[in-house]
Amino acid sequence: MLQEKKSASLRPLNIAAEKERLMREMEVAESKRNKAEVERIQARLKELEAISKQKKGLDTKAVRLVEMNKKKRAENFKMAFEKKAINTGLREGEEGYDPFSRGWTRSRNYYVSNTAGGDEAAAYANEDVLL
Repeated sequence: MLQEKKSASLRPLNIAAEKERLMREMEVAESKRNKAEVERIQARLKELEAISKQKKGLDTKAVRLVEMNKKKRAENFKMAFEKKAINTGLREGEEGYDPFSRGWTRSRNYYVSNTAGGDEAAAYANEDVLL
């Protein structure tokens, strides 16, 4: 009785495993010719089937997202394959300029602190000195 209450109150985490367990229990109950137990198990199997159908209905949005991602991934791969080399010399407003493309960057120091070696530090910051 206690086990029956626990099994009824808990929702199964893995519906397929729960169905398999119930099918085995139903075979045992049929071999013992226990009609009441077989009916109880069949009712539980119907409940699990309803739960699984309900969950599948909720997953349709996720399935559509997966399909859309697959299409976009294939499209992006095709575009990258066909894409020519990016001209990084283009400026904003010019034809072919892509503001979202990745390009090489260089750090720029906009100030030079007046520490020891003032002119040397300024030259080093402007990359005038080669090491």
